Amino acid sequence: MSLFPAVALVAACLLPVSAYADPSGNWSWTQTVRPGVVRESRLTLVLKGKRVVGGLTSPGPRGEHIYADLVDGTFDGDIVAFTVVRDINGQKMTSKYRGKLLGPFINGTIEEPGVTGLTITREWSAKRVM
Repeated sequence: MSLFPAVALVAACLLPVSAYADPSGNWSWTQTVRPGVVRESRLTLVLKGKRVVGGLTSPGPRGEHIYADLVDGTFDGDIVAFTVVRDINGQKMTSKYRGKLLGPFINGTIEEPGVTGLTITREWSAKRVM
């Protein structure tokens, strides 16, 4: 009897969980935009090698749902990153998402232009949905 299968099994168990991580799937999170007003965002991710493709549906200024494809999506280790460019009232708004995959969650930050033109950073925490 060879020890190789047992050694391989032990080695596989010692690898970090991120070695098997895959962000592919549907994700959802809510954000409070003002007291009493909560809006939901929905994200679809598909892993293709180290690239991530998909789309984001998020609320617009009047609560309408705006869909945008992901741009420059990457997945490295347990970090997912992508950019979303939305057309809001005829103006392009670019948001950069970065998050850490933690099992059924992605926790991270969003960088986007604020009302004054300065970049603001917000937190996001998405949960995998079926």
